[in-house]
Amino acid sequence: MNYLKPEQTYVALLHYPVYNKHGEVITSAVTNLDIHDIARVVQTYGLGGYYLATPVKNQYRLLAETLEFWQKGTGKEYNPTRSRSFDQTKVVSSVAAVRKELGKNSLWVATTAKKRPNCITLDDVRDWGERHPDRNTVFLFGTGYGLTDEFISSYEHILCPIEGGTLYNHLSVRSAATIIIDRLFGR
Repeated sequence: MNYLKPEQTYVALLHYPVYNKHGEVITSAVTNLDIHDIARVVQTYGLGGYYLATPVKNQYRLLAETLEFWQKGTGKEYNPTRSRSFDQTKVVSSVAAVRKELGKNSLWVATTAKKRPNCITLDDVRDWGERHPDRNTVFLFGTGYGLTDEFISSYEHILCPIEGGTLYNHLSVRSAATIIIDRLFGR
């Protein structure tokens, strides 16, 4: 039985601090597909929320305007289903804003495509949910070429990477989020 509750599970999509293809620390650009596709996953599986985090003011504004378009503007009339997918979505400037809202007692799980020692499995996450039924679980996903090593290392819990059976391992963040959430809550 899965004691982890979807309504107490959150996704945070971080645009900083992430790597670019040269291994440099950057703030990545907002991607329309990530915004929409992860919001749909969060709504489909009944998660507690989806945080889009960027420290860049213009990108923050773009995200806020995109959400407003789909939730209140022409987009809501044009496609009510897509509008509904954003019901659990918030724009924030950083993971600190998410932490402030969801609290320190949550299980914070950084995700990566790189193998790391002492990573935890989804079964470990489920077990934590059983032991702490009143606490939230927050999955931190990075854009670009993934969250920086320094950022990931600052979290006690790092999820073992998704493995597909080949040496190639570079899923889009929206695919990775979908796979993880489905493995936790899919029927």
